[in-house]
Amino acid sequence: MFAVRVARRQVQSAAAHRFGTKAFSAQQVQLAGCTMSGSAVGLEFDDGTKLEVPTVYLRDSCRCPECFHPSTLQRRVSVLNQPGITDIEEARVQQGALSVLWKGGHHTKLDAQWLLRNTRRQDQPVTAWTAPWMYDNLDRITFGFQDVIDDPSVCEAWLQAFKTYGFGRLRGANLQLGELNRLSESVGIPMRTTIYGEGGQMTFQVSSKPDPNNQAYTADALGLHTDLPFYAAPPGAQLLHFIRKDESGGASTFCDGMAAADELRAIDPEGWKLLTTVPVVFEDIDPSENPKYHLEAAHPVLELDPTTEKCRAVHFNNGVRSAVWGTTDPEVISAHYRATELLDKLMNSDQFMFKMDALPGDVWVFNNRRVLHGREAMSVTSPRMLEGCYFEWDDIHSKLRLLSKRH
Repeated sequence: MFAVRVARRQVQSAAAHRFGTKAFSAQQVQLAGCTMSGSAVGLEFDDGTKLEVPTVYLRDSCRCPECFHPSTLQRRVSVLNQPGITDIEEARVQQGALSVLWKGGHHTKLDAQWLLRNTRRQDQPVTAWTAPWMYDNLDRITFGFQDVIDDPSVCEAWLQAFKTYGFGRLRGANLQLGELNRLSESVGIPMRTTIYGEGGQMTFQVSSKPDPNNQAYTADALGLHTDLPFYAAPPGAQLLHFIRKDESGGASTFCDGMAAADELRAIDPEGWKLLTTVPVVFEDIDPSENPKYHLEAAHPVLELDPTTEKCRAVHFNNGVRSAVWGTTDPEVISAHYRATELLDKLMNSDQFMFKMDALPGDVWVFNNRRVLHGREAMSVTSPRMLEGCYFEWDDIHSKLRLLSKRH
């Protein structure tokens, strides 16, 4: 967030070390010195870290009861349109913390741990993967279903790995409906409601059905896709619990869309640009005589992070792509089809498409805005039964923050 002149020590937790990721620890670090520099305060910590923090940020961050409500944990004072409120009289180190006296007499004290925790981003890195990597490393991101429920440290390791790779597997769930509800309630991550809940439930059941209202409820093969792009905000994460499986087909397929998008950018930058800028309309229409929904939303196939310009979300679903386009230019539409065809070829290549049978009791967990999923065809009379649900990343991140406070 702010200028960092010397990288401070990085401490790895056991769970982070297991997955090759790094976690910051601000414990026991003390503030060693501070200097005024125009509209900023230079901070030096005893571990070597140096930060330059704007004075307006320091005043805005005061945690005294007058400025920050002690029970609601919300800001009570605004620094906006208050001339002179951010003028410093004195800044000094007091017992390893920053003490600031503002002109006008107000006093702010912020400890070193708070400053380090809040003045720089600590997001866990996201790691793209290929199919060969996943074949070699799936066991590293596999966790016991009951272990995740029973042990907060295992739950944290699972969610950290899931955040990093956008994919994972839980094993050993009971072979019955309701296990995803049990997981959701136990770990405190609520399910997202969609039109596909069974009888008003938060989960949906995937099996071959007569007169299906979705291709997932047939025995057909399903190409790689992301779910529900006809929502303005598609679900963030999906869980699929295998209760009964088919011995004659139906293997699961997955692809890290971020990795495939990076490859497309390298070999066809113009096609990549089209897929990141031209909106595609997706829709889902209730086929019944008394329809209850007609959902529609437009997204680029590849959604970019405005800061890094790297792909942060994929919206790809051939089955629900509308006949309506976000442009009327025939040349753009034709070029967009060609770029989409190349992306589809990449995603289905041996380099990027990971394929594996699930066992009864397995739960695939994947980032629905990053990892595409599909399946091979199966018998029309298949006994296969899955239960699925969706989580949102806001709730996953919330749980991770709560778990990290145990350290």
